[in-house]
Amino acid sequence: MIITKKMEIEQFTDKNRKEWDEFCLKSDDAWFWHTINFMDFSMEYYQNANPVNRSFLIRNGKEILAIFPLIKEEREEGNILSYASVHFTPNPCFRNSDSEDFKKKLLIMGMKEIDRIAQEEKCKECRIELTPLSKEHLHKLRYNYLMDFDFFETSTVTQIIKIDQNIEKVKQNIRKTYRHIFNNYKDKVNFNIYDYKNIDEETFLKYKNMHHKDAGRITRTQSTFRLNFEYIKEGKSFLSEVTLKNGEPLGYSLFYLYKNCALYGSACSEPSSNLPISHLAQWGALQYLNKIGVEYYDTSNQFPSVQLLQDFDDKKKQISFFKRGFGGELHQVFRGRKFYDKEYFKKEVLKQL
Repeated sequence: MIITKKMEIEQFTDKNRKEWDEFCLKSDDAWFWHTINFMDFSMEYYQNANPVNRSFLIRNGKEILAIFPLIKEEREEGNILSYASVHFTPNPCFRNSDSEDFKKKLLIMGMKEIDRIAQEEKCKECRIELTPLSKEHLHKLRYNYLMDFDFFETSTVTQIIKIDQNIEKVKQNIRKTYRHIFNNYKDKVNFNIYDYKNIDEETFLKYKNMHHKDAGRITRTQSTFRLNFEYIKEGKSFLSEVTLKNGEPLGYSLFYLYKNCALYGSACSEPSSNLPISHLAQWGALQYLNKIGVEYYDTSNQFPSVQLLQDFDDKKKQISFFKRGFGGELHQVFRGRKFYDKEYFKKEVLKQL
């Protein structure tokens, strides 16, 4: 534990779980990615990386002033500070009541601790993303402050839809070809939503089996599916299902819910079907979000073109085009990568050249 005047840095342990989540609920910097739920998911997602939780808090006596999520993973190319293998580490979070100057002092203190941990763990890099659905970032943040701490700018964009109370207004902003799909298939398929009110083991097993079938393999640990099931039961997630009229499942999309906002998580569909299942599952979800009064829906990060220090392929480009068809506005997703090894940095740059 490092002492700085009356403030101290404390390594996260299981005894902090309850107060960590309570802090997330209160902080305008936090969204679902910051919670214990997603921390557990990240620790379970890619066990081959031998993840170690290096998250920490900054305290003033008993009171938490800030939280810094952080997980060390072992990769083939070396250790990195990341989250759930493919995700960036969520941004630090602060108390709403503190001044911007005081928050900056805490940020500097926390970033120095991240550098210290990176050196201790012999990490090649640290990846951080400023979560776009947090209230602070959605309405106020206009600058990628990671650049002040020697992070390379690797920002991207996302499409965020404001869910109007009138679902027809939401529909009007969706790409015309998509609206034709909704109209053409409304009498040919059924839409079902599974949330905390009606999810059961049998339905979730159908989703999990289709996930494996669509991918052609088991892509992640069984424990992460168990966690997904628990999130749905807790009201932090839901499934949008599309079936034939006889009830045969065609596909599912998984969404996260937190602080009256929603985010698109993942999708799977019957490989033998040529129906526009993902489009239909999204429409079913949008109608549900409208019904329960969710304010914003984030279609999740887009990667429309080749950029240095970003993984990119044609599939990501196609997914980006698909997401933009559902309306909403483009928002900057501030991200950054900080490198602690020059040779590793050179190799990462050359990946996209």
